[in-house]
Amino acid sequence: MSRSDTSGSLSPLPSLVQLDVETNDTRVMQQIRKVISPSLRSLRFVVDIRPTYISIQYSNFTEAIIQFLHVTTGRASKLTNLAVEVHGIRPEPLNGYLPSLVEGLPLLSEFSWQIPMTLENLNVMQAWTHLRTLHVNLELAGPNAYMPETIALPNLHSLSISGWPRTLVSVFGKLHMPVLRKINFPAVRPGERIETY
Repeated sequence: MSRSDTSGSLSPLPSLVQLDVETNDTRVMQQIRKVISPSLRSLRFVVDIRPTYISIQYSNFTEAIIQFLHVTTGRASKLTNLAVEVHGIRPEPLNGYLPSLVEGLPLLSEFSWQIPMTLENLNVMQAWTHLRTLHVNLELAGPNAYMPETIALPNLHSLSISGWPRTLVSVFGKLHMPVLRKINFPAVRPGERIETY
């Protein structure tokens, strides 16, 4: 969904199961979040302001995105599938909301967070005991980040992870994933070959 007429008023849809939103308009976010209801099980939320970033206020978008996610955790606590992708906005404030997502969506089994994040952000996800599929980007961790402690993801079956070679090796040395079946490295940053470490 892109820019559109947002003059009307929306309300929660009691039978809504799946919601897919793509926008670069805070007004659209404010209106669409009104349809979220407890029946929602799957949400894909994409914000890309790169075509228009020169003429907008980053803080407005950051606040609108966090408010959208806040409404999701408040109304749709039984959500099981969440995919969030954001481009053109500083990732730190959004990553700061991750603990609230984990607390508010305890049943999540599929999670895609296409926002550059750090190792500390990854650590909070182990509270998701039902998590089976995880897509993350550790680019913000930097090329030499070190995972200090073990992270347990006991039910994880599929992992897609991007970042720097040394950082990824450190992560895999500390991840406990006993039932992992599939790994994908969609974007490994330039560096020495990952198998040489």
